[in-house]
Amino acid sequence: MKQENSIDFDYSILEMVLMGRSSHRKFYETVNSTDYSIAKKALKYVGLDDRLNQSFRHLSGGEKQRVFLARSIAQDVEIFLLDEPTNNLDIYYQWNLINLIKNLNKTIVAILHEINLAFRFCDYVYIINNGKIHSHGKPEEVITETMLRDVMKIDAELIEANGIKSIIIKNAI
Repeated sequence: MKQENSIDFDYSILEMVLMGRSSHRKFYETVNSTDYSIAKKALKYVGLDDRLNQSFRHLSGGEKQRVFLARSIAQDVEIFLLDEPTNNLDIYYQWNLINLIKNLNKTIVAILHEINLAFRFCDYVYIINNGKIHSHGKPEEVITETMLRDVMKIDAELIEANGIKSIIIKNAI
């Protein structure tokens, strides 16, 4: 799933998700009942199964991201590669989308810039700085105030409430 997507044609939500099934067909084969069933199941998972024929172009940013997630699900892969899946989403849709992704129970490789999402949803993180791996491990081991200062260039405090770690940004440095 790419960070940003631009669609110039007026496809329906269902047609967008069915595109994810193309790798399961030969070039000359058309969409079959299995493809439709899998696409509809993926749309149900992301909560858009009641809007199959709605135009993709008229969706909000969060709805479009859910369509792209449904398309990824319809591909029926073992590993998901996601480039900033929460990009341009408000907080509710960020958390909603990450919850949907986490509950897939698949291997997820994602680029995230939102540290609080990484704390909450990632089992393992790699911190990249200037194109090189700075550190890696469990979020609670790797995301430290020192790392935030050295890599992210922020002065931040780590807090924990109800067993959940978060960062409070004090200042950019």
